[in-house]
Amino acid sequence: FPSHDTHRLVYWVNEPQSILKTAVSNYLNEIATDDDLLIIRDYIKHWIELESYQFENESDREKLLRELEECKTSSDIDKLTDNLLDFGIDPF
Repeated sequence: FPSHDTHRLVYWVNEPQSILKTAVSNYLNEIATDDDLLIIRDYIKHWIELESYQFENESDREKLLRELEECKTSSDIDKLTDNLLDFGIDPF
């Protein structure tokens, strides 16, 4: 996954490399492979780790990163995405 400026992260729809677009498209169409999920996890990790994004409590960032590490299925990613929305993070 390409590195990004910490103040701006390219959304998957604007990603110049098709690997991320394909992975997210497969996820959204409920046909994601294990490899797709790994790519999506890396993408979400960048959103959680953005230094420009300030959590009220830094332990929330760590909790989300731990939750991300435990994501193994599309359903797990769905749940994590719901939790991210509570913090104003919408990677999709």
